[in-house]
Amino acid sequence: MGLQSVRSIVESYNGTLNINYDEKQFSNQQHLKKRSDLA
Repeated sequence: MGLQSVRSIVESYNGTLNINYDEKQFSNQQHLKKRSDLA
C-alpha cells in the first residue's frame, strides 16, 4: 500500500474525522475552563 493510497483514504475520511476531533477538543477546553474557574 503506497503513500498515495493511504493519503486518499485519509482525505476521504477527513471530513468526519475533523468534526469528531473538533468536538473532542471543544469539550476538553470547556472542561478545563470549568476546572480553572473552580481553582
